[in-house]
Amino acid sequence: MPVENRWYELTREKVLELHKGMSGVYWIADINKISVYIGSSDKSVRGRLLAHVRNKRCPKGKCFRYVEADTYDDVKRMEAGAVLRHVRKHRKLPVYIKSYPLLDLRGLI
Repeated sequence: MPVENRWYELTREKVLELHKGMSGVYWIADINKISVYIGSSDKSVRGRLLAHVRNKRCPKGKCFRYVEADTYDDVKRMEAGAVLRHVRKHRKLPVYIKSYPLLDLRGLI
């Protein structure tokens, strides 16, 4: 499993280095390494990140990091926890997230 705090440049070439079928949570951050988007995939983190690069969904995004997960429940729990930690630290959602992930946050607060 990669180290959570390791950031990679958000380029097509770097994203293509990821394992094709890996599930997990990913962060896209600005030049200052502040998350502008936190997302997840239970099928392919690589595919989701490639979509971000291709469609320029996060224009402020300059780098990314990720953590692998084993199950769908792990993915959703990790994503909700990551968003909650961001909100606690920065007092707001990441720029490109409109609401909390759809998950029961009672166990995380």
